Amino acid sequence: MKKWLVLLALALCATCASAIEETQKRIDAIDATVHAALAARRFVQINDLAGEMLRNRSRLADGRWELTYLMSAVVSGLPPRDSAAWQARLKLVDDWIALTPRDATPYLAKANVLVAYAWDARGSGWASSVDEDGWRLFRERLAAAQQVLESSSAISRTSPDWYETMLTVALGLSWPEPAYTRLFNEAVQREPTYYFFYFNAAQYFLPRWQGRPGDLARFVDEAVARTQSKEGQTLYARIYWSLLWAFENQTFAPGRADWPRMRQGFQDILRTYPDNWNANAFAFYACMAEDWPTYIQATRLMTHPEPRMWMFGLDTGSCSRRAGKAPGTQ
Repeated sequence: MKKWLVLLALALCATCASAIEETQKRIDAIDATVHAALAARRFVQINDLAGEMLRNRSRLADGRWELTYLMSAVVSGLPPRDSAAWQARLKLVDDWIALTPRDATPYLAKANVLVAYAWDARGSGWASSVDEDGWRLFRERLAAAQQVLESSSAISRTSPDWYETMLTVALGLSWPEPAYTRLFNEAVQREPTYYFFYFNAAQYFLPRWQGRPGDLARFVDEAVARTQSKEGQTLYARIYWSLLWAFENQTFAPGRADWPRMRQGFQDILRTYPDNWNANAFAFYACMAEDWPTYIQATRLMTHPEPRMWMFGLDTGSCSRRAGKAPGTQ
């Protein structure tokens, strides 16, 4: 599932009119560049872009690695349940592999297409809503993605996307916890701040997947401890933010996120990445937590409201009115 459900949270209000902040502008530029290169079969251009992103450890303005969005672009725009379109994309990446067989990028692209194709068969609903044929195709396509990753490992394992994609396969195929944890530990040992490793594992430890009560909190604490010397509480905020699709407006319900730690996490994020998207998220969660002094502080860091961040009945208008009425905030 990896980025697909995380990105769902960002897309819930994608049709809202909004000025595009730097983060989204860069994601859109990556998407457009990859789409144009695929259409013109300029495969080497995509290889070079991926290589540059990896060498430079390039990040978006909000701190996420750009590489994961290059791989997302390879599958973005494919129509749901359109077998001909998906098969055409797989044929295209096979041609890409044939042209540049010693580069990691086309193998990772094929694995990402197969993972997305698996989720296309399954759908995004609860497990009980998936029919037998959907489950069969889901598992077959994930197994095919795993085979691509394993067979190209000598070339493609040098990229963190190899681990990100294999963790997604492991999640979907319900790997036992010891095997999943070994893979995760190897991934973060190589790239401890590649955030999507942690987002994937957080999904794995949800009770709706493989988690037991307390597993998610334990995992988050361990992730923060692993990175705290460089990132402070950053991962605490980022991991729970990545679960917005699952928790919706109940992020601070008992047994879930602790607002004081998440508040500190956003403050740590914004010191390094003072991006408008991050500032909107800080204000959004402060409103959800009804921490009105922090909400006012966060809105002062915003350059403009970003409607795609505001959902579940929360918006800057209603939150600001509530903040204005709160004792001590006038």
